[in-house]
Amino acid sequence: MSEEGITPVDEGTEKTARPEMVPRSEAEQWERRALDAEAKIREITDAYRHHKTELDRARERLERDQRSRVLEALARSFLRVLDALDGLEMALEHSREGESPLAEGVRLVHRKILDALAAEGLERIEVVGETFDPELAEAVATVPVEDEKDVNRVIREIRPGYRLEGRVIRPAQVHVGIAAAKTDG
Repeated sequence: MSEEGITPVDEGTEKTARPEMVPRSEAEQWERRALDAEAKIREITDAYRHHKTELDRARERLERDQRSRVLEALARSFLRVLDALDGLEMALEHSREGESPLAEGVRLVHRKILDALAAEGLERIEVVGETFDPELAEAVATVPVEDEKDVNRVIREIRPGYRLEGRVIRPAQVHVGIAAAKTDG
């Protein structure tokens, strides 16, 4: 600051020239404009960050929704294949009494189908001997059991259950153990 509230400004046009003096009010006005511009830049930057965050969240949500739709479509397709696979398994159950080349061929096809489904992420749910879990299995019957440790356990699997990426697409159908009626003798 120099004489009477006038701020010197160096225009840089001539090296030997004396700096031109700018009135204080004009300098304060420039300072306010600069501060306003900085505030506007912060506001725009904050808005940009906010919108970028919202866009990232929307993108993640869309990707999850798309993945979910793909898994649902896969599950529907797998369920149709599993129905046919159940037929093969019944044929194999009946063929165990008399082994034949045809039964061995059916067993090989059955194994190849299971391997192909597993490669696509389908996983068989193992429930026999486990505590009954209604999230994984559907109890179609109860069976009286003598051993207390078998109460509420899966005794027999009637139809296998499957899950895809951790989500049950078909619960197993099972027989569950219940306590046998005690008779006083």
